[in-house]
Amino acid sequence: GTGEGKDIPRNAAIAIGKVGRAKLIGKPASGQGLEDAVEPNLALLSEIDEIAHFFAAVTGSKAQSYLIELAGNLLRLYSASSGIYTTRQRAAARGVSPSRSVENPCVNLIGFATPEKLGEAMSVSNIEDGLMGRMLFAFGRAGVTPRRSLKPLVVPESVLQVTEAIRVVISAKAFDKSPTIEIQVASDANKMLDELLIKFDAMANKPSSPFARSLQMRSFEKCERVAGVLAVWSNPASPMITVEHVAWAEQVILASDRAALHFCGEYMHGGQVQADAALVLKTVKRMLKGEIKPQRSNELAHIKAGQVPRSMALRGCKLDKRRFEDAVGYLVSLEDVREAAAAGDPSNSNKPGTRVLLLAREAA
Repeated sequence: GTGEGKDIPRNAAIAIGKVGRAKLIGKPASGQGLEDAVEPNLALLSEIDEIAHFFAAVTGSKAQSYLIELAGNLLRLYSASSGIYTTRQRAAARGVSPSRSVENPCVNLIGFATPEKLGEAMSVSNIEDGLMGRMLFAFGRAGVTPRRSLKPLVVPESVLQVTEAIRVVISAKAFDKSPTIEIQVASDANKMLDELLIKFDAMANKPSSPFARSLQMRSFEKCERVAGVLAVWSNPASPMITVEHVAWAEQVILASDRAALHFCGEYMHGGQVQADAALVLKTVKRMLKGEIKPQRSNELAHIKAGQVPRSMALRGCKLDKRRFEDAVGYLVSLEDVREAAAAGDPSNSNKPGTRVLLLAREAA
């Protein structure tokens, strides 16, 4: 969320990239620019502070060709990271570099955004083309007590030692003209990976949402990559994936998948009515949890009874009446919300029954 301290993990990523001697860039302006920045056997870190604006530009209906190519290059670089990435062929001319074959490109993209803005910027097509499925997702935790950051970020000595050991190994391999470092897999870890392949495939095929399969199709591949990173971190000279590495990687991917599905379900919407409906549902939930307090005396009793007066929900959503009515109607048709009339005061005709919204069990 806004003001919740995203600069800390962003600065941590930059600091780790620096000690790892990665090539640091900001937001790539075009597919061609990103391609020209990629070098063989050299890590590249692109850090983007407001990545929602980046995706809005890349995936918008009026996106320029060089931005569309940028999204395509990100997909290609992911697939080519353990092989060879061939750059575009430019017209022959003096001073123009020919097409290059980049071995083992290592492009890392880290971005931060408020979920609401990212939900507006990304579309279902980003799920369908596999771009979102290649990412790891994490949410900031709500309700954390703020603290002042009084000291600059210092990379621990243990991290410095590992990154230096990795650099030494890579330098020695380059000197021998054999930069490939093979990651071995222990037999029990290999068996565990086989089991996870089936497990992740079964999870992706569960009909939990229309886009769950596309989001989770790369889960096993990402799990294997995380385990490989851990193996190199544990032993740069002779990396071997162990059961412990696989188990840790599995938990990372499961957490990421939960965050991705939550993000898509809560913040990505195909139209205005759907977006308004998500806002109404979120507001009603917050009111029932006590995060939004009643402003009128009669509303508190309804909240304690597990029901939200429609007038209270309308105020909280800050939608005009027509959009609110359409959104509630949409939620009722999905059976996420029920409408009811709470009993009024039979002895006082000036206090009729209150129209309230109740959450369906599944939506709660």
